Amino acid sequence: MSNPAILQPVFALAMLTGLVLLLIPIARIRAVQRRQIGLGDFKLGESAAVPERVCIPNRNYMNLLELPLLFYVVCLLIYATGSTTPTMLQVAWAYVALRVVHSAIHLSYNHVFHRFLAFALSNVVLVVLWTLAATSGMAHADENDEAQARAAVAAFHQALGAGDTDAALRRLAPDAVVMEGGDLETRTHYQAHHLAADIAFARAVKSQRSGVTATVHGEVAWVSSTSTTAGTYNGKAVHLNGAELMVLTKAPTGWLIRAIHWSSNERK
Repeated sequence: MSNPAILQPVFALAMLTGLVLLLIPIARIRAVQRRQIGLGDFKLGESAAVPERVCIPNRNYMNLLELPLLFYVVCLLIYATGSTTPTMLQVAWAYVALRVVHSAIHLSYNHVFHRFLAFALSNVVLVVLWTLAATSGMAHADENDEAQARAAVAAFHQALGAGDTDAALRRLAPDAVVMEGGDLETRTHYQAHHLAADIAFARAVKSQRSGVTATVHGEVAWVSSTSTTAGTYNGKAVHLNGAELMVLTKAPTGWLIRAIHWSSNERK
């Protein structure tokens, strides 16, 4: 879920930029009124006759439109991916604070070394923020993939329980294999021989799956779980402990099951 708190330092820096922008016409109008320069000195920007104190607000404003753009981008990226952390918020505010210090120095006593120090530190902080965003973004992507892989497996089981053959088959890749009881079936063979029986069993006897874990490695995921099954099927009591492993690959349409391994034994 997106956290709007990461947008607060964005608004703060935008406000600083707006305030500096206001200083530009103020400085220029005052200089013209004092007859230090004329309007023609701004015809192509700022002529050589424009005093340094009049040029500084414009230069600081331009500075706020350069590297800070990367700050806006990374904050919006963090917001869009919902990966905001307390550390990211602290780093973002630290960047804004350093930019405020940089502007304050630039617009006041303008000590070059002090200004450079604030500028350099702000850039280091910006790199840290991008690094945090990159690492958190990758972790967030992995979490999403894990959840989607688990959801694909759950959807397959739901299709079996609902008796929806087409929905179950849509979750299986064309080259999927099913391994159970020492046998290995292709998707075609499974569809023709055992899918109907699995649907009948799933609809007649309820299974409780637990310990569902998903691991993602690039475009491949494997989902494992255990289960307990109790009920009656074809007039016989059923009490089973089961284990399941499904291997999935990521496709444009979502995660597809490539391999299924089922094993079970009688509960004692």
